Amino acid sequence: MLKRIMASVAVMLMVGARLAMAQANPLAQMVAPYVDDQTLGVLHVDLSRLDIDATEKLLLDAIQATKLDAVDKDDVKTGLRQGLPEIRRWVAEFRKAGGRHVFIVMRFGDLHRSPGLVIAPLEQGGDAKAISALLFSGKTDGPQNSPPDAITFPEATEVVGTTVLMGTRDIVARAKTIKPVARPHLTDALAAAGDTTFQAIHMPTEESRKVIEDAVPNLPPELGGGPVTDITRGFVWGAGSVNSAPKASLTITFQSQDADSARALLAVLTKATEFLSKNVGINVQPFANVLSMLLPKQEGNRLVTAMDQQQIVAAIDALMPAVVEARSAACGMVSANNIRQILMACLMYTQEHKGQWPDDLQTTAKAMKLPDAVLRNPQQPQAKTPYVYLKPAMPMPAPQNTIVVQESTDGARKGINVGFGDGHVEFMTLESFQKRLQEQQKPAK
Repeated sequence: MLKRIMASVAVMLMVGARLAMAQANPLAQMVAPYVDDQTLGVLHVDLSRLDIDATEKLLLDAIQATKLDAVDKDDVKTGLRQGLPEIRRWVAEFRKAGGRHVFIVMRFGDLHRSPGLVIAPLEQGGDAKAISALLFSGKTDGPQNSPPDAITFPEATEVVGTTVLMGTRDIVARAKTIKPVARPHLTDALAAAGDTTFQAIHMPTEESRKVIEDAVPNLPPELGGGPVTDITRGFVWGAGSVNSAPKASLTITFQSQDADSARALLAVLTKATEFLSKNVGINVQPFANVLSMLLPKQEGNRLVTAMDQQQIVAAIDALMPAVVEARSAACGMVSANNIRQILMACLMYTQEHKGQWPDDLQTTAKAMKLPDAVLRNPQQPQAKTPYVYLKPAMPMPAPQNTIVVQESTDGARKGINVGFGDGHVEFMTLESFQKRLQEQQKPAK
């Protein structure tokens, strides 16, 4: 009898301790009303801790210290400087309107259609309308909801008490009637993440574990083989945190059931990193190098990665070549799409003007109401003539071979996007472009 009483008291003390921890953690308290047994993860940013000026200096210094050539360094710095003013404005307006914290609560069943439920608790005297507009449209006087027939994210914002909610309409509606379920691991993970600028928490649900186990019953030989349940059932939660400059830091913690489970997870992570390092292409190699830097160390039933500012700068140096290549590829895709839209506008112009092509791009843009952004090349944002228009001679003997629109060759290093008379766009090396252009400019026989 005494043993039962002591056991009951022990359970009550443990539950009480958990509740006290939740009450003591203000972040867990803010998000708890919107967490249930389907919650897979929580993201959080504390905008009061975000020092944008110090972060800009850290990134610019890190870029300057990389092994990139001068042109690539200038390109990355230019892109960074172009984006930061808008972020700085948004954060300042959000803080002025009475916002500080932003959460994203992710449920397993929602990830196929949206990031999740966005939560912004209002500080005392906060302007709910301004916060809603800033979250939805990025401006204090912007819209707060999309039209009923729009299929996009986000769709709606709504104020519930002293909290602004945002997401799809059904996610926001569900959030108002949700029955919260205590997730003690959320409090544990937030405690491990610490009082930092950004936290990312992952808590596997029973459903998410089963999906992995059904899809991949056994680990592949490259990761050591064996049943995947060694990992899915041994892993409890993960927490990542980032602190803003001037004292930047990064911490990642994996909590396991016990030391053996932690050891098994570390073995899989180590083998995965080794496999990537030996088997990936050169374009992905920088990411494999950074993964090696992030490989955790075992501390009992936890795996922990901790990086200070100097180590973060080293990771940026390793990752920067891939970032430059990815940015260049993305800008190239945008520019190719711009040229495609310009060509379509020109072809529509010819239909309305008895087969005559426009005299210049300004005429095309005005007549076909092209957005200004279409006439700007993101690869050459400072160029006075981003796109060169070559009005084709009529009749056009071979539209598929006739160059009509091209990116400026000024500053081009490897090649340019080129648009042809039949509407298609292709990337050409400078040498092949010059050869094709010379052939096109030869007098007709």
